[in-house]
Amino acid sequence: MSGAGSPSPIPVQRTPPNSLEGLCRRHIPVADGRVRLRYGRPVTDLSPARILDAVREEDGITYAVFGPGGRGFIAVGALDSGQADRLADLAPRRASRVDVGPASGPNLLFGGAFSTGDSNRPSGPWSGWSKAEWWAPETVFTFCSGLSEQIITGSVDLTAETDAAAAAAQLSSRLADPSAALRWTGVARRATPVEDEGRGRWRQRIGALREVCATGALEKVVTARAVRHDAPDGTQFWLGATFDSLLRTNPEDRVFAVIARGQAFVGATPEILARQRGSILETHALAGTAPRGFDARTDTALGQALLASAKDRREHQIVVDALEASLRTLGSDVRCGATSLRRLTGLQHLETPLTAQVPPNGFLGAVDRLHPTPALGGAPRTQALAWLAEHEPLDRGWFGGPLGWQEDDHAECLVAIRSALLHYDHAWTFAGAGIVAASLPDAEWDETTLKLKTAGDALRLGRRS
Repeated sequence: MSGAGSPSPIPVQRTPPNSLEGLCRRHIPVADGRVRLRYGRPVTDLSPARILDAVREEDGITYAVFGPGGRGFIAVGALDSGQADRLADLAPRRASRVDVGPASGPNLLFGGAFSTGDSNRPSGPWSGWSKAEWWAPETVFTFCSGLSEQIITGSVDLTAETDAAAAAAQLSSRLADPSAALRWTGVARRATPVEDEGRGRWRQRIGALREVCATGALEKVVTARAVRHDAPDGTQFWLGATFDSLLRTNPEDRVFAVIARGQAFVGATPEILARQRGSILETHALAGTAPRGFDARTDTALGQALLASAKDRREHQIVVDALEASLRTLGSDVRCGATSLRRLTGLQHLETPLTAQVPPNGFLGAVDRLHPTPALGGAPRTQALAWLAEHEPLDRGWFGGPLGWQEDDHAECLVAIRSALLHYDHAWTFAGAGIVAASLPDAEWDETTLKLKTAGDALRLGRRS
């Protein structure tokens, strides 16, 4: 396949369940090539939090995402994988696939750093994370309707040299629930926030940025803050409880986790960079922010003020225009909907939906073209990213980066915001604000402080036992 696309749809054969060894022997190819056998079985009583805690102890990669209604998946391990400096340069390898029983879940996962395409590797707390990466999961735990309907799908790759008994043993191990092996005990303590940038330095940075925007050299730049949190002695950051807290407090958002090398990147994002089914590509502009009110009357007034704000409407329109221009380079029949309010826990935003007709097999290339939108980078894109590279005092790593999955002709990519990076003893929360010439430094500080609360308030501490 070309590097700028995604694997083309492949025939999927479904067969009735049988013994694992018999299934493996039946589908071993007789000549060159590879067959990916996926075996699914229904289960009950799976706990997303306990699964995440257990797989964090392993040396592998895990991706979880849950949306409204409790529907979601946890994809564990990598049958196959690859890395690159840009999403468009990723080249997932094609495999014929056989699905047995209720096998389900994504067959391709991908993610990457906010800044891609250069030679700089993620640093600081992100050291060891890739610029851009794809992988095919070994095991997928699918939650079809909250906790009431669940499926475990295990996968194994078969070639002409595969031993059927060994492959069946691998498949059996990937159909097990790993969560019984580890327990955590919560502690009634809070992490200690250590501010990495004070309000004074923020004012200086935003003041300088406003001056650049006032000259017309930049229309908008989204700059970010990071706050480090330290776990008190005798405690560690508890991923499972943090993920549970994000699920409870952000029912309208996509709650996600990526685990690699014992570290966990978690968050609750309201922003979908792109969603594709067949030839229809959807995206949305989400920019312009106001707090929620304490009662219905105040909430409505804040929302109407946001809709009427010239500064916020200008900031939002920059994103709409950029997305519309990018979609026109990707396909045809580009449509832009009406702007409305998107109300979330603690925040409300201006939102405008956009759609386009695009080729069905180019999702990674489309994501690479769209990312980063002016909602996360700025406009013009090249000049805004150059300003951030020179002046922003943090490595964003995967914060604000693309994070997605594909299942046959259906794909989705999140924008990884409202998030935190968890090491065992330290955690970092991230948030950004869009700056234009009319921005006020203190107001933007308050906005990022409110955004930081999404992940910061969800952080939980515990002890492993």
